Parts: sequence; C-alpha cells; structure tokens
Amino acid sequence: MSPKNKEKRGTRRGEPSGDGALDGLSSRGKKVMSAGAGAVVLGFIALSRADPMGRNAASLLASFLIVGGYAAIGAGILLPEPPPSASSDHPSEKTS
Repeated sequence: MSPKNKEKRGTRRGEPSGDGALDGLSSRGKKVMSAGAGAVVLGFIALSRADPMGRNAASLLASFLIVGGYAAIGAGILLPEPPPSASSDHPSEKTS
C-alpha cells in the first residue's frame, strides 16, 4: 500500500476516529458505570468476609452487590445523553 493510501485509511465517513474509547458514552452513562464498578468492588470486599457455607449476611449482600454492579455497568453503556434543559434555552429569560 502506498503512503498516500495509508493516510486516507480510516477517515471515511461514519468510521470512528479512534480519539478515545469512551467518547460514545454519555456523561450520565459514565456515572452509572462508575457506580456499578464501585458496587462490584464492594461486593468482592463483602465476599471476602463471607462465611464459607454462605450463611451470613455478607454472603447474601455480596451476591446482590456483584450482580447489581455488573447490571449497572451494562445499563450505563446503553444510557443515552440526557436532553438539554429547556430553561437555559428559553427566549424570554434572555436579556440583551
């Protein structure tokens, strides 16, 4: 492939530019994913305190935190960007 063709590769319309891996995620989605990751970490900490037979509260709590955390991460990936607030674009509130 010639150097001329190498420059044009990947710059077609509709292809990702590769600037950042998280550019497609909304700010709300990033927050939900962060909370989910925190819940997973807390779940594994609680799991380290669990009874080997699984008969204490830590074992029950750990399972819900881990599964819920992974569900929150999945939901954060799918959350769209929040709509812009209507109050900031209201024409009657603008002063000249």
